[in-house]
Amino acid sequence: MDPTTRTAHSPGPTGASRARRMRTALRPPATVVAVAVLALTLLGAPASAETRLIQDRTGDGSGGTGGGPGRFGDIARVRVAHAPRFVWISVRPPVHGASADFYDFWIDTDGRDPGPEFVATVSAEVPRPTRIQHTTGWGRWGAEGCRVRVLDAPGTDAVVRLRFRRACLRTDGVVPHRIRVAVHTAMEYGGADWAPGRRKLSRWIQAG
Repeated sequence: MDPTTRTAHSPGPTGASRARRMRTALRPPATVVAVAVLALTLLGAPASAETRLIQDRTGDGSGGTGGGPGRFGDIARVRVAHAPRFVWISVRPPVHGASADFYDFWIDTDGRDPGPEFVATVSAEVPRPTRIQHTTGWGRWGAEGCRVRVLDAPGTDAVVRLRFRRACLRTDGVVPHRIRVAVHTAMEYGGADWAPGRRKLSRWIQAG
């Protein structure tokens, strides 16, 4: 007998078994869940964080000698995790890439005001905790705010990671529920790269 043929002695699935099959069909594949959890784990962020990956074209960096094309400071991707208490940002170079001398992390919290409101700069020369600074636009550093923890510093690691409290972005007593990010790398002798583009911010990232 064809094993797929139902007879009076081989009833079809019961209501309970159909429900189990439906739950199984609707459940996301284990590999998808594992990849998402692994990405957050590598970043150091909790699973509750909303994460955005900013891809950047490689080979367009100008971190070579004299500001020409080169592998220093070239950005392949930026990963931002916006959690209920903390924000994590990591910058990864392409394969065979190398870190830059300086990393500027520009953060926008107010869509009504063009440009970023905060910036944090990490230096390979002084790989220590830095501070978020207020800014009134691109390239304009203002008063210093709270401390930023540098998890992986340039010059010692290919991937540069930092973490800071969401409360560091408080403005007029309000902690923003969404942010946009841009990363600029630079070399001591000039040139490097931007992600997602020169003075261009990412899409909004909501707090997880």
